[in-house]
Amino acid sequence: MGQAFSKLLTLHWAIKELKIWIRQVFELVLEIWEIMKDYSNVKLSAEFRKAPISTLKTYMTQVLKGIGNEVHKKMVALKTSVMWLLAPDLMFTLCIRHLLLFCILFVAPSLFRRMTTAIAEKVRLNVYLRLMYGKTWLKKYKKLHKDHLKCTTFEEYKKVANELDEMEGLHEWKRNPIDKHYNYSLIKADLIKLQKLIHKVKLYYRQVDDDNNPTTTTAIGTTLNNNSNNDNDDNDNNNNNNNNNNANENDNAYNHPRSDNSSAMESPLGQLSHVSKPALQISPLQELMEFVRPRIMRNYCGINNAPLYNVTKIGSKKLITDFNDHIIQALELIANTYDPNTTIAEKIVFFQETRHGMCSFFFCLFLCLHLLLRYND
Repeated sequence: MGQAFSKLLTLHWAIKELKIWIRQVFELVLEIWEIMKDYSNVKLSAEFRKAPISTLKTYMTQVLKGIGNEVHKKMVALKTSVMWLLAPDLMFTLCIRHLLLFCILFVAPSLFRRMTTAIAEKVRLNVYLRLMYGKTWLKKYKKLHKDHLKCTTFEEYKKVANELDEMEGLHEWKRNPIDKHYNYSLIKADLIKLQKLIHKVKLYYRQVDDDNNPTTTTAIGTTLNNNSNNDNDDNDNNNNNNNNNNANENDNAYNHPRSDNSSAMESPLGQLSHVSKPALQISPLQELMEFVRPRIMRNYCGINNAPLYNVTKIGSKKLITDFNDHIIQALELIANTYDPNTTIAEKIVFFQETRHGMCSFFFCLFLCLHLLLRYND
C-alpha cells in the first residue's frame, strides 16, 4: 500500500512539474513577443531609418540573447527536477550497500567456515578424541590419517581407509541400508531375488553336469541295482509307488532334475535332449538374463548418487556393494555357463544391450579382462 501511494505521489508531482514548465515556456514566448513588439514600435522606426543593418543586428542579438537566457533557466530547472526524480547518487549508494550485504550473506560464511574448519578439526582430534579414546588411540588415528594420503597402490589405500572408517564408526553407517538418496527397499528385494536366481542356476547346471558324467552315472546305476535286489519282497507295492513317483518326477523335471533316477542311467545325449524338451519354456539361465537385463543401468535406483560415496573414505552402503558384486557374478555366470536353450548369438545380443546401460569403456574392459583370465586358465 505504501509503495503504491508513493508511486501515485511521484506521478502526480511529475505531471504538476510538467504543467508548470509548459506554462513557463508559454509565458516566456509571450514575454519575448511583447518585448519585440514594444521595441519595434518605439525604437526600431527611428533607429532603423538612420542605420537599418546595425539596428537589425542589435535587435536580433537582444532577442536571441533573451530567448537563450530563458531557455537556459528552464533547462536548469528541468535538469534539477530529473536529477531529483532519478536520484543517481542515492542509486549508487544503494548499490554499494547491497553489494556489501551480498558479501556478508554469501561470501563471509564460506570464508568463515573454511577458516574455522581446520581449527575445529584440530580441536576435535586433539581434545575430544583424546579425552574419549586416549592418547594411544589418537596417535594411531593420526598415523593412519597421514598414511592414507601417502598410499601408492589401491590395496594399501583400501586397507588404511577401512581401518579409518572402522575407527570413526562408519561401518555402522555401511551396514545400515536405510538412506534417502537411493531406493534401498527395491535394491534389497532385487538382491534377494538375484541371490536365489544365481543359486538356482548353479544348482541346476551342476546337477546336469553330474548327470552327464559317466562315473557318476555308473555309481548311481550300481546303487539302484543294489537297492532293487534288496527289495524283491516288496515288488508289487514298489512298482505302484515307482510309477507314481516317475510321473511326479517327470512333471517336476524343471525344479528337480536329479531326482529322476531313470535319467541317471541314460546317455549324456539322452539327458541333453531331456533338458531341452519343449516343456521347459525358459531355462534358469534365461530367467537370470531377463532379470539382470533391466537392472544394469548407470544409476539404477540411485545407487550411484554422490552423497552415498562422500561419507566414508572407501566404499558405500554394504547393500549397494553386495548388489554390485552379485550383478558381476551373474554376468560371469551368463558368460561361462553352457545352456542348450541359449545360443551364443543370444548371449552376444544380451551383452550388446547391457553395454548401453553401462559405460561402454568399463563394460568392454570387463569383457577383455574376463577373456584374458579365461585364456590364462
